Amino acid sequence: MLITRLKAIAAFFIFFIVGLGGIYFSIKNLSEYFEFHTMIVYSWMDCFALLFSFVFFLFSMYPAHVALCGFPMPPNKAKSVYKLLFSFFVISLATPVLFSFIYINKIESKGYIKCKGIPSGWMPGMATKYATSELLCSKKDR
Repeated sequence: MLITRLKAIAAFFIFFIVGLGGIYFSIKNLSEYFEFHTMIVYSWMDCFALLFSFVFFLFSMYPAHVALCGFPMPPNKAKSVYKLLFSFFVISLATPVLFSFIYINKIESKGYIKCKGIPSGWMPGMATKYATSELLCSKKDR
């Protein structure tokens, strides 16, 4: 019984810490977008990571229940948690698309241009580099 609770506590902390790390780093990156530097490397993954972090928090509920009560979550309670988890997952997929349309229109209206090619350190399709002039497009990212 003690081993089961210790394993559940370890799983809880792993999911909880991953969720906190995701929130911290995604808020840090999203706040940089609104500083409007001369070069912006935009990735839809930052918005996704912020919202998907809450999925990790929901994943941590099951091991927390086992750690506190000593037995698995009842099926009716688990079903409601899984419905909420699925809802957060769908929201975390849909919201970055909406945020991308709004943010890209905002920076293009501020005079930023889309640079050709893949930003340094990113995989194809993961990020797009925007700059205030063509000259800055040829410079390396920070």
